[in-house]
Amino acid sequence: MKILWIFIGVWVAFATTAKGQDDSAITQMIKDTRSELTSDRVQGFKALAKYWDRSQQALTGFSDTPTDATAPTIQKPLITDVVLNKIAEAIEKGVNDTDSSVREAAAIALVNAPRSSDAVQSALLVCIKSDDPTVNWYVMQQRTKVWPKIDLAIDSLIQSLVSQDFTKHYSASELLQNYGEQARPYSCRIVEAILQGGHNKNRLMKMYLLHDIGLADDAMTLLMNRADELTEEETAIVALSLLEYPDALSVLHSKHQKLIQSLEKHDGRLFPFLCKHQYEPHKTREWLASAESLPANIMGMLGEPRFVEQITKLEATSSNHQKAFLSACKRACGERADLVIDVDSKQSIKFRPASAWPNTDDRRRSMTAVGHGDGATKVMVTGEIRGADGSHPKTVGFFRTNDAMLLGTQQDHRTPLMYNPQNGRFVFLTSVFAAYSMGADQPEPGPYQTGSAQIRIEAPGFKQLVVQFFDEMPDVRITLEKED
Repeated sequence: MKILWIFIGVWVAFATTAKGQDDSAITQMIKDTRSELTSDRVQGFKALAKYWDRSQQALTGFSDTPTDATAPTIQKPLITDVVLNKIAEAIEKGVNDTDSSVREAAAIALVNAPRSSDAVQSALLVCIKSDDPTVNWYVMQQRTKVWPKIDLAIDSLIQSLVSQDFTKHYSASELLQNYGEQARPYSCRIVEAILQGGHNKNRLMKMYLLHDIGLADDAMTLLMNRADELTEEETAIVALSLLEYPDALSVLHSKHQKLIQSLEKHDGRLFPFLCKHQYEPHKTREWLASAESLPANIMGMLGEPRFVEQITKLEATSSNHQKAFLSACKRACGERADLVIDVDSKQSIKFRPASAWPNTDDRRRSMTAVGHGDGATKVMVTGEIRGADGSHPKTVGFFRTNDAMLLGTQQDHRTPLMYNPQNGRFVFLTSVFAAYSMGADQPEPGPYQTGSAQIRIEAPGFKQLVVQFFDEMPDVRITLEKED
């Protein structure tokens, strides 16, 4: 028993000493941020950033599925509320410093905030309102993703949105996107800010924000009143924000006859809308379907059998890589699959194209190229989801669990899905990493290396299942196990 008490006494003494040393170090860091020397203030904020940083993961390298950290987690002392607020208050003063290098160091430190508090929120608001573009740039990267109430920040964000300085307007757009629907009541002012100054190289980029936050009725009216000011490319982006306003879309279409065709490259924003309205008629869907010469991806998303013949005609002049996508579009429209692969808990992967990382498809690789381009390629996945007894779940959810660029980081994002509970058929539009050869002598066009989309499937009454979807995926029959 004496040995136990001695051990406890030693541990308490050690913990008390460590805490005392920790408090002393923080006090010194904060003191440095108030030094008369600029270099001391910068170093003080850099030290606080390092102290605040709770992230310890070091990735193993490229991977198309999440990987474990190679370095063990270093146990850092718990940051108390008192210390958290002291550091936040120091940072708030730092982002108002007269020296730009100090403001930058303070803003970078704020990125590492381990959690939110009133003091952290106060510092964030000061950063949002700052006239320093560098401070604006770093505040949007703040890790807690907890932001000040929008009514406190909206005036400054709109002012930054008007700016032609890329850092300022991009940061404002990103923050407004984070606010999402909370920004919608201010969408009329946001439209005015985007259109202010007429045509310029930045306006096109800003217009995507209108889709991300959605439009209130007055914003829609303002946008339509100024529709004649829009270029053809701008009109396509504006159309994405008007998907819930089919009459307005028809007016835009009368001004730009190729509007629907121009939506081909915006399928990542169009698909979620069609998924949202897949179970009831919608005038926007009818407007899309009535167009002539629809792009194949839009025909696939609409899924009408009459499109199969049109897509088949496109195959005649397509590469092998394009034909794989077109085949998926035809299956989405009801065409019978040439090949069906079975996936279940015992075998969650049964197909990998030649290009699947870490392998490469040499048919699409130039042997004389001195470089390559990294990007993504769209993949349409079709198939059936069912139980072992042939029954079909009433509802199904897809959650992407890997990143899109082979960085091996864990994700957990619900993704849009077309699903018919009557027959279990689904259509899923996603993207995967793709590397393209820059040489001119490749035997066949298409990405020579591709990644995958790792998806967790959830359905009431069934066990979760994680599967991987690859580029050029054939039709897949997914069998889920019943819950015990």
